[in-house]
Amino acid sequence: MNRSTTEVHEGARLVYTIKGILSAAKQTMGDVQQMSHRTKEIEVTAYTVNKSIQQNAQVSLQVAKGAEIVRESSTVQSEVVITLTRTVGELTKSVTKLETIFRHYMLPENK
Repeated sequence: MNRSTTEVHEGARLVYTIKGILSAAKQTMGDVQQMSHRTKEIEVTAYTVNKSIQQNAQVSLQVAKGAEIVRESSTVQSEVVITLTRTVGELTKSVTKLETIFRHYMLPENK
């Protein structure tokens, strides 16, 4: 009878141990499910961030192209201003020469 009582106690102890192991396994399974859910959330967030980075890169390229167009336009405008400045200088010289010629051929009473 003592032996049976010892075996029953040993069996009860094993049942409690198994219950503890099952409880720990359930807790671990819950933790794994939470980690899996969080990993999926991180994956979605990473995808969103990656998409935003790609969109920003495209916008940056467009801005760079726009800046290049503005630079080219500025260069053309600068060249036009230089050409106009030269032309105005040449016209001023021509007007001065014409005034000199005109004064030379003016009648004395009109001088």
